[in-house]
Amino acid sequence: MQKSLTKTLVFQLQPDESGQQLLDDAFLEARRVYNETIRRAKNGDGWDKIRKDLESDADLVNNTTQLVVQKSLEAMENYYEYDDYNQPSHTTDSAYPLRSNYEEGYNLFLEDNCIRYRLSAKPYTPVKGTLCGSPTPSNNSATPSNPMRGVSERQKQ
Repeated sequence: MQKSLTKTLVFQLQPDESGQQLLDDAFLEARRVYNETIRRAKNGDGWDKIRKDLESDADLVNNTTQLVVQKSLEAMENYYEYDDYNQPSHTTDSAYPLRSNYEEGYNLFLEDNCIRYRLSAKPYTPVKGTLCGSPTPSNNSATPSNPMRGVSERQKQ
């Protein structure tokens, strides 16, 4: 069986106009969802109930909420699996990174030789902007036929 690696390139988001405030709000809402998930899991609430409640309560798109809740519950699962070592905190107040699936929570496209994005951080308020990063070798850069190439590319080992 052949193994493959994913090469991930890192880009900075440059949001258009009021997009940065929308992202900041979404990061804080994601942190609230994470903290609430951890708090409720520590209190013994059922994980299915936590998922259901937070998906309907959060001010994020459902896909993003589901991924944040999943990451939170994975942190609790790891805590229990490793004999109660490194308990996740439910009192952290820093921004939490958004989690999204390609085409469900964000999309990338080429426009004027730039890689543009559309990110659905909060319901009905997409953030649009440009990805900014260092130049990459030509074999990793995006092309009009494949705008995702250069953002994440599978390479055979």
